Amino acid sequence: MKNGNEETHDQLIEELNYRKRVDKVFNTVFPDEIGSDTLVVIPDDFDCLRDMYELYEYNCGHFDDYSLKYVKYFVNMCETAEWHERYMAASRMIEICSLQ
Repeated sequence: MKNGNEETHDQLIEELNYRKRVDKVFNTVFPDEIGSDTLVVIPDDFDCLRDMYELYEYNCGHFDDYSLKYVKYFVNMCETAEWHERYMAASRMIEICSLQ
């Protein structure tokens, strides 16, 4: 802030916009789970988790320090959801990321 210039201001705006996009993706895909205290966060179905992780990275961008906080929602879904619920979540994620 002390040595800020137009370039650093632009970088800050870019980062904030990026975080808004990431938040929007996960709030859209997992609206009922965001903020829940009852998530299953210890993975067992690593194939599902890997598939969801790769699907996100292919369609939405790479995970980074900020977006990694949302992986727990993939874990919960992979451990608790039926295949059709997983499919619907994946479809919502692809759709929302294609709009951004």
